[in-house]
Amino acid sequence: MDSQQDLLAVKWQEVKSQSDSPLIRWSVLAIAVIVIWVWVVEPLQIWTKDLQDQVERNADKAARLLALEKNADHWLTAQQEARLALAEAEQIMFVSSSNTQSQASIQSSLLELAESRNLNLESRKLIEAETMQPIGTRLGIEVGLRGELADLLYFMDDVSHHEKLFVIDRWIIQIERNKKAYARFTLAGLRPGVIEGQPDG
Repeated sequence: MDSQQDLLAVKWQEVKSQSDSPLIRWSVLAIAVIVIWVWVVEPLQIWTKDLQDQVERNADKAARLLALEKNADHWLTAQQEARLALAEAEQIMFVSSSNTQSQASIQSSLLELAESRNLNLESRKLIEAETMQPIGTRLGIEVGLRGELADLLYFMDDVSHHEKLFVIDRWIIQIERNKKAYARFTLAGLRPGVIEGQPDG
């Protein structure tokens, strides 16, 4: 019994003496480093890389969203400006449900302007509607007016300052006796068309 205990004691001393050797200590340290690397450092690096990739993806996504938002703001601003411009344009055009109604409004305005300058409307003839993309429809009337030359000139000035937009062309004026004159011309107004490609806000 004592001999066996002595043998175990000798073996223990041998193992203990070997554990104190530099080779054993460095081996144990190397194993510890490998274990730490495999179980701690490497997973941490992988996780950090994944996190960095995720951050980059999120940053890229955020940049694209901000760009889209910025473009959307520009688009909305442009859309609002376009609608405002269209509304302003429609104020000087003859807005109605049909060309016939718009032509009636044009004739009514013509008569008011002529009467205000004591001019006689001697002739009028409707002209076939003409489409003018993207503005709308041009509605013209061939007109013949007679009166004082000065009144005819004032009439032209009234037309140019009218709240509605009138286009006058083919102007011919004949000077008569006693300061009288006869003018023949085409007076046209515009009826707005439907502007396509504008989504509702």
